[in-house]
Amino acid sequence: MKLNELSDNPGSTKNRMRVGRGIGSGKGKTGGRGVKGQKARTGVAIKGFEGGQMPLHRRLPKRGFYNPFSVDYNEVNIGRIQAAVDAGKLDESAPVTLDALIANHVSPQEQGRAQGAVSGLYSLTNILGPLIAGLAYNFISPGSIFLGFVAIMPAIVRLGGVNTQFAQFYGGTSLLILVGVVLDTLQQIESHLLMRHYDGLMKSGRIKGRSGSY
Repeated sequence: MKLNELSDNPGSTKNRMRVGRGIGSGKGKTGGRGVKGQKARTGVAIKGFEGGQMPLHRRLPKRGFYNPFSVDYNEVNIGRIQAAVDAGKLDESAPVTLDALIANHVSPQEQGRAQGAVSGLYSLTNILGPLIAGLAYNFISPGSIFLGFVAIMPAIVRLGGVNTQFAQFYGGTSLLILVGVVLDTLQQIESHLLMRHYDGLMKSGRIKGRSGSY
């Protein structure tokens, strides 16, 4: 191995483009710059130029700066460390390190995460709590009142001097079936009334396009 035999890996280096070396090179005459124009000249910095209007990199405001030598600090109150030692979370003989503080939930980072989670949960509860309570009251209260009335109906019938079999017949499931039948009957009556009203409008000719009168 000699000094003149040392070389880099194949393909790791590339020769620079040599322009103006004739037609056969592919980069002769204009050297890849096209024909005339501002970009064909030297000393042109046209990147970011927007035709004269205020460019984007000048329209956007400046916000602070980046300090490459900045140091992030985590302040820990000595009183909190003493409280952790008194509670047995930290060992008095062991050195107080960041890992020990985080493991025992004494670090401000850990406390900030916990406070953020609790505050987010508290705000969500404040928003959804009254809404869920109102919906539950509006939907559950009528049903609860009705079911309570169905439950005490046999006792009310017995107090009226009716025999036990009759009271059981008019209580519980029987009353629910009776209410269902009544609601279905009322719905059928309402549909029949609507049909009669519609037929009356058709015969009187008050609906345009259905009969001869307008």
